[in-house]
Amino acid sequence: MSHEIKSVIDLFGEVDKNRQNWDDEQFITEFYEFLQGKIPEAITIPESSQVRLTEKQAFIVIWYLQEHLRILPDHIERCDNCGDLYDTHSSGTYCEAHRKHYCGGCDYLAVDYYGDCLINDEDGEGK
Repeated sequence: MSHEIKSVIDLFGEVDKNRQNWDDEQFITEFYEFLQGKIPEAITIPESSQVRLTEKQAFIVIWYLQEHLRILPDHIERCDNCGDLYDTHSSGTYCEAHRKHYCGGCDYLAVDYYGDCLINDEDGEGK
């Protein structure tokens, strides 16, 4: 668990026993899903008050909390191909030339054996 997430937990009290050993990816995924209307079991929010963002909108909120406010750790990214969240410390690829993130399951689409980006400039598709 990162220092940032531990600090937030310290502010709001203990994490239930099922989540005390979660890593950053698990906490951020839960928040990502919460922003899309999937409410964790331990929380009760009237349906009329629930947030229901799209996947892209939800990740923009996470990105803002990571990059601008520095509240969330910035090593969790969203794959530009499948949309899954992944931890850049343990998997995935970023294609600098095209500014796209790929999880471990999709990174074969992004780079070749030598680490060169495989994405074609004209249509955004692989070669």
